[in-house]
Amino acid sequence: MTNPDDIRISVLKETVYKVQALIHPLCNIREDANEIKRSQWEEEIERIKADTESDQMLLFIGPFSSGKSTFVNALLGANILPTAEAPCTSVVLEISFTEGGGHKGKLFKYGGNVEESNFDEIMELVNGPRGSVGRVAHIHHIELLFDVTEVEDWERHPLNTLKSLGVKVVDCPGYGSPYATKEDSIEEYIRKASFTFWMSPADKFGGRLAARKLSDIKKKTTALIPVLTMADKLVDETQYEQAREDFYEHLAPLFPRNKEPRFVSAYKYLKAVELAKKLDDDGKEPLTKEQRAKLEKEIGKLQLEAGLENIFGDMIHAGEKRQVAQAKIISALNDLNTLLKDMDDRIKNELSHWTKEAEKAGWSGNDQYKKLNEIKREVDAWVKAQAKMVASNLETAMIKKIADYIMQVKGKVESSQVQYIVKDVWDKEINKHKGNWAQFLHNKYKQYADYTPNISDDTKIKPPDLVSITANLTNTLLSIMEAFRFAGPQSALTASAGAALMITAPAAANLALIGGALSTLMLFAGPVIIAVAVIPLIPLIKDLTDKRNAQYRKQMEDKLREWMKTLDAAPTIQVLLNKESEQLYNSYRDQFDVAVGQAVRNREECVNLKEEISQVRANIAELFPEEAKKGM
Repeated sequence: MTNPDDIRISVLKETVYKVQALIHPLCNIREDANEIKRSQWEEEIERIKADTESDQMLLFIGPFSSGKSTFVNALLGANILPTAEAPCTSVVLEISFTEGGGHKGKLFKYGGNVEESNFDEIMELVNGPRGSVGRVAHIHHIELLFDVTEVEDWERHPLNTLKSLGVKVVDCPGYGSPYATKEDSIEEYIRKASFTFWMSPADKFGGRLAARKLSDIKKKTTALIPVLTMADKLVDETQYEQAREDFYEHLAPLFPRNKEPRFVSAYKYLKAVELAKKLDDDGKEPLTKEQRAKLEKEIGKLQLEAGLENIFGDMIHAGEKRQVAQAKIISALNDLNTLLKDMDDRIKNELSHWTKEAEKAGWSGNDQYKKLNEIKREVDAWVKAQAKMVASNLETAMIKKIADYIMQVKGKVESSQVQYIVKDVWDKEINKHKGNWAQFLHNKYKQYADYTPNISDDTKIKPPDLVSITANLTNTLLSIMEAFRFAGPQSALTASAGAALMITAPAAANLALIGGALSTLMLFAGPVIIAVAVIPLIPLIKDLTDKRNAQYRKQMEDKLREWMKTLDAAPTIQVLLNKESEQLYNSYRDQFDVAVGQAVRNREECVNLKEEISQVRANIAELFPEEAKKGM
């Protein structure tokens, strides 16, 4: 049957790998800005992975000369490790339990090499005061294989349970030591340990250095247990209470899960061990019943005052698989949540950076062309108004010019001349406005982004192709001429003069004052006489002609106006302006895709990564609710 804790550890590992998979895409968004973070996060991920895959391990750490090695000797029931008031332990020492073969060990060097070593050499290397510090510079840690068969009555020893659980005990060099210590190795063990026992002398455990060191350790593990060593230096209950109050005031907040300090005295425990040997000594002078009872009482008192029984209980409890699994999960989750928060903060900064970069180049919200489209809608409205105004101007100018031409040529309309007139009117009107149009359009689109669009001269605003327009106009003019009966050689002026003469000649022939002679003369010299008779009537004829011309012109202009309505020049002008607008719009949009595209893509990547990080954090809270709370 699968152990539930193993399943939870497996799920946690999968979560760690998911977070690791987010590091590279996040850092790749801006490699130059995120390279340092990449290294930090990858290192952190490797540490968290090591937490989830580490052995069951109990770590002892604290200031130098705090009695750690003496305490470990007391736990083992044998004076194995070197002890002194000066710093002794100079390298991390792992203690594993074996049966048979004597005490021996292995040297784990940087680079991965492992060497077998005997017990004496190991003690020489561990013992800092003996000048071995320089020799351990290349050693990452030492593993001491502790032969339990050399410990008397090991079967009843409290730590026998740790051996069955496969738990290791780790003694670290004390911080603040004059000897060089490998902080990176110690930090690695702090992360790997199932539980960390903070060892500090009962009479001098506080201080800023201890608080600063504990604050740093707390960032790497939440499984901290406070142990106040050398409790034998506290002579009475008053001093005990004072030490406890000082601890609560200065250090208790740094132990989130275990705020009650454990007072221990390795000295008293080892003394109890030595006295216990007398109970089992069948020497020449056996102990009397009273002596035995007195000795047992003294041993019991020493063991009680030593306080190691409580530590044994903590260690066995901490070494149980369930506790180890929970400690691993809590420690890993604490580090993972810290990492995720850092990544989330980073992605927020990236999101803000790329949003600003995109907005500077014209991006607007979810609609990447929103601002550009708003400008185009404003331009479309302006184009419509301009087309209407210019079409009206064209209509007026074209009607006048064509009417002038018809009157000038007396109705003899030529298609080529009509085309020339129309083109000339269009050219002049378009040329009059196109500079302002182009300037307006460019200024308008520059509100979106200030850059020079790539538009060639041959695509800029030009008058339209008027071939079809003038062809239709010529046909219309011919129709007008037919309607006015101007077809043929007559012109408007000759038709008007002829009409006047038709009225004047009969009147002259019937004048009574001329008489018969004049009438006879008129028969032979009719044209001359008519001409002479007409001369006094020229002003009247001209007046009649002008009126008739004005009438015909008005009718002609009305017909041309009707034709202009069917022509409807406004859409043609709109096409011209819309073409220019479209070119600018497309040019700016292309520029957007080049200049803004990468920024927008990076921003979208940030949004997606932020969602993925939020999802991972939500999954952690759902899958590990209790551990997540304890890790806070």
